[in-house]
Amino acid sequence: MFSPHSQQIRHSKLFQRDGPHVHKIDKSCLVAPRKMWPGQCECVQSKKLSNGDKIEIIPNFLSREERISLIQESFAHEKPASNEGGNNNRIEYTRNGKPYAFSPNPHKTIKFPDHCSQLGNKILIEIQKLNETEFTLMDSATEYEYGVDNAEGGFVEKKQDNDGEWGHIAFLGLGQTRYLRITKNNARGFINVPLHDNALVVCSGERFQSNYCHQIDTLPDEHPKAYSLLIKNRFRKPLLSGTKTI
Repeated sequence: MFSPHSQQIRHSKLFQRDGPHVHKIDKSCLVAPRKMWPGQCECVQSKKLSNGDKIEIIPNFLSREERISLIQESFAHEKPASNEGGNNNRIEYTRNGKPYAFSPNPHKTIKFPDHCSQLGNKILIEIQKLNETEFTLMDSATEYEYGVDNAEGGFVEKKQDNDGEWGHIAFLGLGQTRYLRITKNNARGFINVPLHDNALVVCSGERFQSNYCHQIDTLPDEHPKAYSLLIKNRFRKPLLSGTKTI
């Protein structure tokens, strides 16, 4: 595992201790999240939805050491600009390192690196504390970077993760607080879940991804932009055939 305290980077004691990417993300945490539009509100507590679907919110998910190591390991993997799905940089992880068969524009894809597998195991332990579940195999994951270098802070396009038989989709936010917007199909209104630094949000339910869409919105004009890292992990039943890759 990456050792965040063994680096020797000149010019900054902070960089020597934690590394430049951690320093960048830490500074981004201090930038205020955007204000809600009139009539909107935040969902800051776990929420039960219809048909057994639910949203679980777990703040301060990683320890300080785990957080530092995860940021450094994630930034060690270059993320090219997305071909589709929003204004962001991203990389996909699958069990065999091959792209998803359902993606019209395959993104850079590699086999699960250690930091992704370790995070998936930790998330699964947390899910099992909250629910009895058969969805215990991490099938795939995506890491997104967006912020200062993207127009309006970047975004992740509205989508449903219903291409695989996933019962849990977990979102870990790091850096500037951005909003995970969850919308029920054929319904008015939506749920705004703040992805604070080191907050884990788990969307659970066998039909959740068929019933709801999710997205990360842009920042309003003139709002200060900072860096954000979003890690999304997907879990399915072990006995299923698995998400098809090329």
